[in-house]
Amino acid sequence: GMLRAILAISVLCLSVDASRLHPTKSVAFSLPGPWTPGSGTAHLLSSPATPKTFSRRGRSGNMVMMAKKVTARPVSKGFGSAKKISKNNVKELDDKKTVDLFDWLKSGGSSVSKVAIADFKGLRGVAAREVIEEGQAIVSIPQGLALNLGSDGVNPGYAAATLCKIEKSEERRSQGWFQPFLDVLPSYEQCDTTDFFSDEELAALEWEPVQAETAERLAMLRSTYDASQIQGVQRTAHDDFTWEEFMWGVYQVVSRVLTIQAQGEE
Repeated sequence: GMLRAILAISVLCLSVDASRLHPTKSVAFSLPGPWTPGSGTAHLLSSPATPKTFSRRGRSGNMVMMAKKVTARPVSKGFGSAKKISKNNVKELDDKKTVDLFDWLKSGGSSVSKVAIADFKGLRGVAAREVIEEGQAIVSIPQGLALNLGSDGVNPGYAAATLCKIEKSEERRSQGWFQPFLDVLPSYEQCDTTDFFSDEELAALEWEPVQAETAERLAMLRSTYDASQIQGVQRTAHDDFTWEEFMWGVYQVVSRVLTIQAQGEE
């Protein structure tokens, strides 16, 4: 069946382990460990071996992250939605881009009041503002605030090309669509996978399997990029993007895209 790569929950830079459907008929996400106010991002990281495939049913159209049963733990006083998180080496971020992101999410119908983007000793992540009980929705984001980047789950270049076209669209830029989300994505200079290593940096790894895998992936991506730039009758100005812009898109796809299986698809 068709799997749609969607930038959705990633607006909060989360990586989650989806393991069960929520009875309210929305996309459900469960956490692999206890989550209490000020807890670190380690509780939100999914296992690399776990496929990021999510099931959806019902008509609500919202993507919902659910909490699973946890062992009760003492909660420090002072953590609440009315106060900023600044405790246990966790400090809530309140810069303009972060504030604009949350305002955009809320104005679009998202429910994000239980969490905050925070700094964990120099590491950016998500912290709970309050104790989240079993079965409660942690984050709920309408599908209207998700970018559909296509159905290919093997080559991230196709989704990256689509993302570049969306980002460069004059109509999108003039209307400001998704701008608060795009503003918080890493810049090209912040992209740090081996795809962005120089030949000297790759050689310094002294690990042939990684070097070979990187070379193979870059060859595939270069072929995809070249194909995307072939002149055609339906091309527009924003179909043209540089190799660096394309690779920026690839980084966003491999680090932030969640794949959702739509209702009725195998």
